[in-house]
Amino acid sequence: MPYSSEVELTEADLMWLSAQELTYARNEIYARHGFIFKSDELNEYFGSKSWYYPNPEFDGTLYGIEKSNALFIKDYQEKYNLQYKPN
Repeated sequence: MPYSSEVELTEADLMWLSAQELTYARNEIYARHGFIFKSDELNEYFGSKSWYYPNPEFDGTLYGIEKSNALFIKDYQEKYNLQYKPN
C-alpha cells in the first residue's frame, strides 16, 4: 500500500486482504523508513523490495497519517480476528 503514507485508509482498502497481507501492509509503513524487524520473515520480505534500505537509526516512531494508518490496520485486524504472526 504505497499510498498509506499520504491517504487515510478505510475498511474498503483492507477488506480484501488476508491476515498476512494486512500484517505486511501495516509493517510496510515502518519498512519505508528502514525499520529493521525482529522477524526474519519480515526482514526477508521487505529486503526483497527495491525501495527498502535498512536504517538502524529509525526507532519505529511514526507520526500523522502513517501512525493513524498503522493503528487503523492493527485495530482492523483485531476487530475481524485477522492477526498474523510472522516468523
